[in-house]
Amino acid sequence: MIHGFTRLTITGVLLCSLAAPAMAQVDTSKLMEQLSSKNEQERLEAIDAVAKLGPNAPVQLVRALARFLTVGTTEERWRAARAIAAIGPAAANDAVSALVECLRHKDPLVRAYCAHALGKMGKAARNADNVVGELVRLAVDKNRLVRREAREALLAIEAPPEVTLPLLVKVLEESEPEALLPALDTLAEQGKKVVPRLMQVLEDEKGCYWACLVIERIGPDAAEAVPQLMHCVKRDAPEVRIEALLALASIGEAARPAVDTIVSVLENDPFNGVKYAAAYALGRLGDPKAVPALEKAARSDDPILKLTALWSLVQLKPDDRALMQQAVEAFAEALQSNDAQLRSIAATAFAETDIPADIAEAPLLKSLVDKLDQETINRVIDAFVKRGKAVVPRVIRALDDPKRLPYAVQILNRIGPDAAEAVPKLIELLDTVEDADIRRDIIVALGSIGPASAPALPKLLKLLKTADIETKYALTYAIGQLGPKAEAANPQLLELVESKDRFLRVSALWALLKINPGHEEIAKFSVPYLISALSDSRPGVRAEMARMLGQLGDVAKSAIPALKQLAQSDPDAMVRDVATEALQKLQDPAGAQEHGSAEKTDK
Repeated sequence: MIHGFTRLTITGVLLCSLAAPAMAQVDTSKLMEQLSSKNEQERLEAIDAVAKLGPNAPVQLVRALARFLTVGTTEERWRAARAIAAIGPAAANDAVSALVECLRHKDPLVRAYCAHALGKMGKAARNADNVVGELVRLAVDKNRLVRREAREALLAIEAPPEVTLPLLVKVLEESEPEALLPALDTLAEQGKKVVPRLMQVLEDEKGCYWACLVIERIGPDAAEAVPQLMHCVKRDAPEVRIEALLALASIGEAARPAVDTIVSVLENDPFNGVKYAAAYALGRLGDPKAVPALEKAARSDDPILKLTALWSLVQLKPDDRALMQQAVEAFAEALQSNDAQLRSIAATAFAETDIPADIAEAPLLKSLVDKLDQETINRVIDAFVKRGKAVVPRVIRALDDPKRLPYAVQILNRIGPDAAEAVPKLIELLDTVEDADIRRDIIVALGSIGPASAPALPKLLKLLKTADIETKYALTYAIGQLGPKAEAANPQLLELVESKDRFLRVSALWALLKINPGHEEIAKFSVPYLISALSDSRPGVRAEMARMLGQLGDVAKSAIPALKQLAQSDPDAMVRDVATEALQKLQDPAGAQEHGSAEKTDK
């Protein structure tokens, strides 16, 4: 199952409290005059005032809003679209065409708000020229928030499947891989309400493959699609059979009616890849009657089928320690294979099973001193991280082994705050480790653990005085991660603000902001430096600076142009999404705050 970097959504902003009760008396002439003002701020205020009228807005005001969609500035356009969304179906006759045209605007906020407005009009927008085609095109927009609103709008206007499905399949087939997978994820986020539409797609020979991919991401909420998926398991194309099996696996226990069908596939399908998917699915469905077929598959001469079947048996028999030991031995043996695919599967099996740490740790640690490719090492590290706090004591002991030390530090870094008991040992290693790269990794691990690493502060500050520039980057990160507990670092960080190294200046200011949240003077001083770092060559840095600017509120308003540029054209999708979210917070803080509260409630 594929997950995105972070759950970002425009819904909270777009659904902010615009549809307030209508004013007791509306001075239409005055609002029309303000909408025509030469002062942009007056025009923006008038647009927002019309929004507050909601469905009661007079038609001449609606037409004025529609004109902004074609001739207004970027901010006027997205605000006008937002206002039209608040008016809803009553604005359809006068605004739909302009909204559809504006779906091609270069600014993601404009595209998102226009899609949202069309969705708010519902069926009233359905018959507009090309509305379905344009919304389907935005289904694979580079910006995640735009994709989400396009999906919502397609559902809201209730476009007939005979129109939407061919368009959607065509767009998916022609999309670049970078846009395809996030688009599928965004569609899956619609959850249950999109399942009936997907069930119709499953009946289509060409669209079936894509529907399976989406259902796999929806998971248990797509249970009603099980009968159609069982039919897809019997289709001619092996790639469709594989995706149908993976979709059933994602649905889980609710897909148990398919067990007999899947067992038949495991035993009789001519394609090995389909058999692997069948064995995996049986483990996810959790039905004990699949055990005999899986036990037979676990004795197969095909090493991948054997590993997959053992993985599934462990899921079905979680109390069988002898079986777990057998599985671990097979996984560990496969990690030594010359076949990179087999090593990867074995490492993934370790990472995705709940085999107790006392059985799994030893072979996993042993594998980290063998000659593994980086991808397999990463997955072995994933296996440790999955077990979290339970593996920390053994990982701490591995810190004493020079061969395992680098990997152990990476594991603790990934586990983060749950690795707090490793802090004393990591502090000790700062004095004994000679390799500069490993020492930097230790510093970063202390930062990832967070405030629990506060005992390391004196040593971190001492190192900060003499360290090389790369180590100072790591130190400022770690110190900032300690939060207010690192107040004693303020003087040294303030000195670094005068550094000739631009990134060190920015890192020091970032740390000061983390240590002194809400300090308005530091925030004001930091904004120009954070803006300058938006052009850094590293995507992670650009994203973090954009995120921080979004959190600073009004004092960071000057960052809006740079953030817009990032949101529109940054080559990294994560940076574009983070920049868009930061823009939302700076341009519509009330809506962003409401969105944050809504997400907490959802969780």
